This record gives sequence, structure tokens and C-alpha cells, in this order.
Amino acid sequence: MRNTLLGRLQFLTILAVFILPLAPIPKRPVYAISQPVSTQEVAQSNVGNDNRPLPIKLSEVPSLGDTFLKIRENVRQTSNVDCTQQNCLALTFDDGPNLQFTPQVLDILRQYNAYASFFVIGNRVPAHPELVLRTYKEGHDVGNHSWSHPFLNKLNTEQINQEFQTTQKVITQAGVPAPTMFRPPYGIRTDTALATIPVPFMLWNIDPHDWSEKDVNVLTAHILSHAKRGGVIVLHDSSSVTAEALRRAVPELQKSYKLVTLSDMFDLKPGARGQYFGLQ
Repeated sequence: MRNTLLGRLQFLTILAVFILPLAPIPKRPVYAISQPVSTQEVAQSNVGNDNRPLPIKLSEVPSLGDTFLKIRENVRQTSNVDCTQQNCLALTFDDGPNLQFTPQVLDILRQYNAYASFFVIGNRVPAHPELVLRTYKEGHDVGNHSWSHPFLNKLNTEQINQEFQTTQKVITQAGVPAPTMFRPPYGIRTDTALATIPVPFMLWNIDPHDWSEKDVNVLTAHILSHAKRGGVIVLHDSSSVTAEALRRAVPELQKSYKLVTLSDMFDLKPGARGQYFGLQ
């Protein structure tokens, strides 16, 4: 009996050593935030190949939230872009954030790994700070487009400064660094405004008038036919027509151009001033 028991123990030992390691080991889910989020958004997870939302918010894990968000801070690997040598084109979007259409624009850009510049209106930021944060975290430029979109030529120095500084404040309160670019409403520049606002004025050299165009085919054709190396296209993330035209245009544009931010196109350095329209 004793020999029989010893034999069985030896057999089980051999089985454990040589057979069990060959059995597949179940994967343990590894959770990571795969998309930029704010404390108001549901964190995203990457479980194997299955992207599903986790039932938590960053506010529930404050000790880890900042670390997770930093994953996206260096998402844009374009520091070596030289638009004097490459066919660069800049897409820019004004007048956001817009709860309905800004996410659509961001989704399209992310789908095609394209980057753009967004100039936000200050008084629209407090209602949707998470969209401004998402824009920044996904590698796009976030610029100042004034507080209330006024005619700058009708404002004095104090009023211009207030429009600029108040917008800077709400953007930083959204968790985004203070913008280093300003787009004047309606493209209006005055000597007073240029002297008062201490960052570059970012204009454009291609205007498809998407704010008034209702035909997506016409808008898409305009964008594609006017695109050029060094071009800066002004658009607005505030309509379904623009969103759909962007969806159609981006993959076509990428056949000939690298879609970059304005800070990459002009290689802007801290303390830069002046007016920028495009690379000609």
C-alpha cells in the first residue's frame, strides 16, 4: 500500500513539473486609459484587444488621475517636422468648444492621425472644459479667440486686454497651458490690439466660408481644390456640414500633405510675436 501511494505521489509530481506549465495561463486584464479624459468623463480601458469603458471616473482615483493624463501629453511626435522641406497643411477651427460638433471633429482627426489648431471662445469654455482638455491631450493646439468674439477695432486697450486675459484664465482652469497664439475675431487687427496682446496673431490664407456653406459637396471640393503647401485653412467646429466635409477631405489631403498644427508649421518659440498667414 505504501509503495502504491509513493508511486502515485511521484506520478503527480512529474505531471505538475512537465505537463501543467504547458497549459495556457489566462490573461489578467491590464487597465490603462487609452483616450484623454477629464474628471467628468468615463475613463477608457484597453483590455486585451477590446476597448471598453471602465465604470470609474478619474475623480474616483485622484492619486492616479494626473499620471494617467500625462500618458497623452506627448502624444504628438512631430517635433522633427520641417515645413520648409515638407508639404505641410494646417487645418484650424474657430468658435468652439461645441458640445455636438467638436467631438466629431476630434474623432475624425484621431481616426486619421491628423493634427490641427483650435481657437476657442472664452465664454464657451466654462460649459465644456472637458472638450478643451481633450483637444489639448490629443496633441492639437489650443489657441485664444477672445472672450466674446468682438470687433477689436471698436475696443480700447483695457477692453482688448480683458478679452484676451479672461480667456487665458478659463483655458488654464480647464487644465490646459495658457495659449501662446491668438486668432482675432473676423481677422481684424489694429495697432492697439497688436501692441496689447503679447502672443502671435494667427490668420489664414484659405477660407472656404464653411460658416455659411450648406452643401457638403461644395465645401469639400473647395477645401480640396484650394489646399496648397503652407496653407492655413480656417474652419469652424460648429456644424454638421463642416464635420462631414472634414471626414471626406482629410484622407484625400493626406495623400499630398502632412496635416500639422500651427505651432509646428511656423516652429513658434516662446515670446514670438507678429502676424502669421501661411507659408508662402
